[in-house]
Amino acid sequence: MNKKMRGYLCLALSLLLALCLAACGGSDPKASLEIPELTNDRSTPAGTAMLMLDICKTMDIQLMQEYTAGDTSFIEDLNDPEMVQALNIIKRFTDSMEYEVLDEVIQGDKAYVTISITTFDGTEFVEDMMTEIMSFAISAGADVTEEQIVEYLMDYLDRVDMTKFSRQTNETVMELFLDEGMWMVDANDELFSAMMGNIDQVIEEMGF
Repeated sequence: MNKKMRGYLCLALSLLLALCLAACGGSDPKASLEIPELTNDRSTPAGTAMLMLDICKTMDIQLMQEYTAGDTSFIEDLNDPEMVQALNIIKRFTDSMEYEVLDEVIQGDKAYVTISITTFDGTEFVEDMMTEIMSFAISAGADVTEEQIVEYLMDYLDRVDMTKFSRQTNETVMELFLDEGMWMVDANDELFSAMMGNIDQVIEEMGF
């Protein structure tokens, strides 16, 4: 792989990682999404954890704030229209996300709920994206620009058929805190990574 081609892949992967990290925890409030019926029990840590994952499938900002412990300003920031593309990436993974509670440990006003999350394989997704970018850059020739690479990446993210990727299952521990009789979720990077098929870890392991 020549130096210029590697540079284009670095650009694409870096942009994808930035989009994924920026999108953690929120959504476009203008999106026409149906909120599922929240039938789990908010009075228990396990029920709250399942409710939070139900909400993550719809990416509803207001509900996420209501269920998230501590400072939720990072969720509010996702109202920015520039976040739409990043949030679309998250939605591609969470649309078909499946999850179940494996364990619940309550220690006073803290609780730890082990969750099994099944979604598309982030490794296959990144590998497919890299193949597409390389193919485009080669066909475009020596005059291809960084702007064209970015534009092609955005197009790929909009049209990629996620069903061609394998599904993988990851376990993660969700930490919750009791606040005025209600359990609140500490949304962390591990939860986000499991929801996204470890896509962030794959990109970071590549050195980006």
